[in-house]
Amino acid sequence: MKARKLYQLLDTLDGGKALRKAVASGLPAFREGLSGGERSAPIDVESDGSLLVIAAPHLVILCEAYLAKQIDEVELAYIATALDRASDFRFVTDMTEEFAFLLSSGNANTEAVNAVLRLLREHIA
Repeated sequence: MKARKLYQLLDTLDGGKALRKAVASGLPAFREGLSGGERSAPIDVESDGSLLVIAAPHLVILCEAYLAKQIDEVELAYIATALDRASDFRFVTDMTEEFAFLLSSGNANTEAVNAVLRLLREHIA
């Protein structure tokens, strides 16, 4: 998947439903890497040389997609890890980058994502 496509999905309120479909091709290798105990599971996001700035509202959409069960825990980790690793993405603040890192851990649950979402909303306000 192109980095720009992922960015566009995180830039729309209805992007949550499309996220699952967009990352589907990269998930088998990522899931295998996670289940095999590898420290780094592969992420399939292609650069097009863009500078795509990730801000709190992008992560809010990601959290809301998870809480609405539009994406699962592994899909959440995959997308958040892609934001952290792909060269096209830059975070607007260190705090936003830290929230993305927390979401990429693969240990996210409803309580943790709700906490991150609450902090992101405070950050936006």
